[in-house]
Amino acid sequence: MKAEGLHTKQKDHKRSSGWGLKKQLIILALIPALIVGGFMSILLLHEFEAKKHTDQIRNIADYMVAASQVVHQLQRERVASVGYISSNGDRMTGMMEKQRRLTDKYFSVLNNDIKSLDIKNLGYKFARRANTSSRSFWKLPSIRKKISSLSISKDESNKSKEPLKNI
Repeated sequence: MKAEGLHTKQKDHKRSSGWGLKKQLIILALIPALIVGGFMSILLLHEFEAKKHTDQIRNIADYMVAASQVVHQLQRERVASVGYISSNGDRMTGMMEKQRRLTDKYFSVLNNDIKSLDIKNLGYKFARRANTSSRSFWKLPSIRKKISSLSISKDESNKSKEPLKNI
């Protein structure tokens, strides 16, 4: 009986160690898979961050294109305004009015672009700059009114539009 009991224990031990071997092999196979999965998730997170940064750069580039177009239109408006003031209101009235409408059109495009931006993801510095630029345009109607009524000098006209160049 002792031999039979010993023999049974050996068979049980062989079965249990066989099952343990399967567990060990499964664990050995899972460890590299988990490591690879971890690295893949890290790489995936880096890709998402890169995409986020790319989108931010694209949004800022779009803003810069619209802002540079507004600055260009303001420069053209300034030239027309100086011509109007220099001629004491005799010349360039039509060109100045046309340019004002064009400047307003480009500014509305810029303003819509600003509204569509996700400002909080573009950073405080950018948001502050965009806000300051937009506020500078609030002064434009009063400057235009002075120019139209010829109650502004040439030098004052140029200086009054100076902050608008910092868009």
